[in-house]
Amino acid sequence: MDEINSFEELDINYEYNSNRNFVYADFFNKILPHCNYYKRFGGIFSGQKFVQCAEGLQDFIKENDGTMQLAIIPVFDEKDKEAFSKNSREQIITEKWKVELNEIEDSLKQDHIKALAWMISTGKLTIKLILPQDENGNPLTREQLRDEEVLVNEVGIFTNKHGEALSFHGHIDAKKDESDVIRITTSRHWVPKEKRQRDKDFDKFEEFWNNETCKIGDITCQIRPLTPELVDYFKETAPEEPPESLFVPPQLREYQNDAIQNWQENGNRGIFEMATGTGKTFTAIGCIDRLRTIHKKLFVVVSAPYTNLVDQWEDELKKWHIPSIKLEEGWTKTLRREISAINKTENSQVTVVICTHNKFSTDNLIKNIEKCNTKTLLIVDEAHHVGAGNTLEDVEELMLGKKELTQGARKGLSEKYDFRLALSATIVRYFDDEGTDYLRKYFSGTKTGDDGKPLSTVINFDLKRAIDECSNCKESKKNCSCGEFKGYLCGYNYHPYFIELTATEFDEYKRLTYEAVRYLKSKDPGVKSMGQNKIIQRSRIIRDASQKIPTFIKIMKSFTKIKHLLVFYSERQYDEIDKILEKSSETLGYARPVFKRITHDSPKDKRKRKKYLRDFAKEDYDMILANRVLDEGMDVPEAKGCIVLASTGNPTQFVQRRGRVLRQFDDLYLDGTSKTHANIYDVLVRPNLEGFENPEAHKLEIGMIKSQLARITEMASLALNYDDDLKEKIKEFKNNLPEDVFEQEYDE
Repeated sequence: MDEINSFEELDINYEYNSNRNFVYADFFNKILPHCNYYKRFGGIFSGQKFVQCAEGLQDFIKENDGTMQLAIIPVFDEKDKEAFSKNSREQIITEKWKVELNEIEDSLKQDHIKALAWMISTGKLTIKLILPQDENGNPLTREQLRDEEVLVNEVGIFTNKHGEALSFHGHIDAKKDESDVIRITTSRHWVPKEKRQRDKDFDKFEEFWNNETCKIGDITCQIRPLTPELVDYFKETAPEEPPESLFVPPQLREYQNDAIQNWQENGNRGIFEMATGTGKTFTAIGCIDRLRTIHKKLFVVVSAPYTNLVDQWEDELKKWHIPSIKLEEGWTKTLRREISAINKTENSQVTVVICTHNKFSTDNLIKNIEKCNTKTLLIVDEAHHVGAGNTLEDVEELMLGKKELTQGARKGLSEKYDFRLALSATIVRYFDDEGTDYLRKYFSGTKTGDDGKPLSTVINFDLKRAIDECSNCKESKKNCSCGEFKGYLCGYNYHPYFIELTATEFDEYKRLTYEAVRYLKSKDPGVKSMGQNKIIQRSRIIRDASQKIPTFIKIMKSFTKIKHLLVFYSERQYDEIDKILEKSSETLGYARPVFKRITHDSPKDKRKRKKYLRDFAKEDYDMILANRVLDEGMDVPEAKGCIVLASTGNPTQFVQRRGRVLRQFDDLYLDGTSKTHANIYDVLVRPNLEGFENPEAHKLEIGMIKSQLARITEMASLALNYDDDLKEKIKEFKNNLPEDVFEQEYDE
């Protein structure tokens, strides 16, 4: 467990809803390991509710020697009233609790009961009973309490060794055979406006705890200690030591379970094409969880493009209590040791190693994996990256004659892996049909798709569905029946801006296009790679087009207030953008916005990067300027506006960037407002076919234009502001080119 100095470092949300969050993993299991005192009003008693109160207590008990106070309402039914004349209220409570707890057969839930019993027997847990009654002193039944929100809603207060306190209040419905329904709001000490609610939560608990009677509304409550019979019952059932783990696995959404089922039915192979923010990582871990119930031993390799994503995978696996090993310095020795260990053991074992794409495609890793004699699973995150025949560095050295042709990133896709899973918002590689086909073939399984080919994509959860489907009732926005529509991603307004290349830029663009065509026609893989490199060089002209800077100024001037803004720009635009912002009173007409830059190499310390994003969430910064580092993996749900300045025309890159700003933000901003939608400002280079007389160059350019047009048309059609004006704006992109240009069937 990592030591923290403040609850603030845990990035606790304002609101948690089990329809959108994995509340146990994201809240209870996150905060309890850092507490030494826990007060909880647990609402109306049931065996399931009692079990739920123990969730996440393992580190609270073992690491922090934590102490807990639990106030809970025993529940009575109408038939219990008849028994009051023959038995005391305490007898009835005792018998009902014993019956409910003894009916729980699940071994995991039994461990939760044992943990609470151990805490009671060692004085670490004190329970008090709240007994609401009518004016005649008769206990209120379950039916009578159902509408009393103040008694039904739960409260919890967490305190750490630094004296900080954080509370939650809300609804927790612990069900017997279904997923728990949880909707809670937190009150955090570092947010001033939440202090009043935290004080109310504390006062509510103390009202229950420190008195023999209390009045809540019109209801009088008696407060009683746990019956001596129940104390004895728990002491008799308490183990000598608390259970090792008190863990409820994360509850997957219906579409995530469907994806896992489809993957299994496809021979445990396939691609999850899921929009950014819909839970690809958790769904993939669900696949590991399924396989470990089937296979005694399993060796898993997870490959991700960047080190920050490797760290995120480690964190997400912890939520499932699946240990993992990051392949860092000295990793070959580590890998050999782990493979040797799983080969030799007779016990059940799952070993998960996580690495970057660079390591996963090395000879060292591949040769070691081939020595593994147990079942193996490969999970490739952002899998579109590994379809490349060669990395850009490979291509540059090829052009200089410094190295032989290699397989590049895709070399890691070894036939040794029994089970295979690719994750991507879109698996299609930009201007690389061969690379896309290679990926689809490698990850395809035993079933046949509608096209008659082996099935590769086993779920396609696109942006439209992620925005239009209610995460609460699972209905479309139009048919939402819950009255509280909230998509998995938020809606957005789309604002495209079109510019043109300068004459110098266009001449260089044409030159590279002609060279690319000449190389791409070759059947020699090495020469063909040179053509792909020319396409990359050409895209950089689009990315860094000089007219994007005046357009940036125009967009910034249109804002009345700069807050919660992301700007995606390139290395070549750093200096100009920084100067514009530093002298904003002259260039933009308002005071300098507070901003931080996050790039692939700055700040190098990942903790500092996280702090920048945390400070952005706290509104210490108005803007975050980023290059590729935010394209994939780093979540910035607080952002509600983004300017895509350094677009290369690559649809995959754009899909990732829009995902950064479309994530739901369940908290409130400092001004009390919430995130209702996002605004996307997309700066694009308008097409120009002038001078493309060569038929092959003409075809190549039209393929690119059609790809771009399809992307911006889709973005516009899903936008909240899709109207006649936006439709006309999209037409401007065509730059007066004849319609038949866009109707011809050319490859991209």
